[in-house]
Amino acid sequence: MAHPDHLAQSDTQSNRGAKYAPGESRGGMRERLRSIPPSQAAAVLKGQANTAELPADPRLLAASGYAAATERLKVRRATPDTLEGLLLIAEMDAARLPAVVGDLDARHTLDPWLASVSDADLAQQALPLLRVLEHARKQGREPLRERAIRALELRGEDPDERLGTYDRTRDVRTHYSEELAEQKPDGTWTTNTYSADKAYSLGITRDEVVVSVRIRLHPDVAAGDPEALKARWRDGITAVWNGKYKVTNGRKKLPLRFRPLFIPAPEPRASHQEVRIIPGPSRSNETRWDTEDQGRTTAAHEFGHMVGARDEYSMPMKDEKDQVVASYDETDSIMSGDYGRVQPRHLEEIRRDLNRMRSPKEPEFRVEPL
Repeated sequence: MAHPDHLAQSDTQSNRGAKYAPGESRGGMRERLRSIPPSQAAAVLKGQANTAELPADPRLLAASGYAAATERLKVRRATPDTLEGLLLIAEMDAARLPAVVGDLDARHTLDPWLASVSDADLAQQALPLLRVLEHARKQGREPLRERAIRALELRGEDPDERLGTYDRTRDVRTHYSEELAEQKPDGTWTTNTYSADKAYSLGITRDEVVVSVRIRLHPDVAAGDPEALKARWRDGITAVWNGKYKVTNGRKKLPLRFRPLFIPAPEPRASHQEVRIIPGPSRSNETRWDTEDQGRTTAAHEFGHMVGARDEYSMPMKDEKDQVVASYDETDSIMSGDYGRVQPRHLEEIRRDLNRMRSPKEPEFRVEPL
């Protein structure tokens, strides 16, 4: 709906036409208007309040909601109601957010609210919260952003896609195979061929490169609580893969963010991977995870296959006749049996796919540690 032009005016200008109480000064009227909950003012703008029962002109009341939010945030006395009003304002009138939250110190004003809000409630408000934080001062903002992002990811939603912040995107799907060595009972060696699917979306924003994998989970009846498993796996995967590397081409330096998006089985949204959840312990692979798999080890390893990284255990060692004579494991590798770190070689497929997205005169990207 259209919004009154005077909502962006100053407090004094926005008070014109207000209804003064008997003997009330201008300052007293302003304080009275500021006492109106911003959420109520926001409800007026959304057509969800009975304006006949309000103490002022509806347009003025809406403006006072902005004034109240701004005033309370400036003095760092934000209340849950103030923040609720801000989130409603973000939903309905995001263009005006910079004027409202320009002085917002996220650490002081939002931390107490976030400490008390449940993950389920936060998920419902994550998008407007991200819009609010976009205009807040950067100091203290990142932990709040990450929690809002986490809430959306656990619902299988890509925050940058929802917010429209991708400059370019590319969907990648490739089938690949690998050979692993196995010793036979007679002591000789052979190789077995295994296949996997590299499938993900690459997105470039102003601030980072995002690798998103939409994973549809199919839990067995006895597989336990899927929500708890999603949280464990998502948090483990992001802890292992995020905050380690960036891509640079001399013009841009963009951190790599990895985003596992778990989609419930009944939902019709397109997925990159279909994963069956079975009771553990069991042997897991790219398409079958068990309930005892940990996020920082098995889930992070299988996620590596989804973004194109090969196994680095039981690797064939060959002689001069190209015969397998032994096997070896890489060390300190998330793709090996020791579940170590993500190494630059694990990102080679991503680097190649990213360079296919370049504009004609753009230099090639390379991977570097953060």
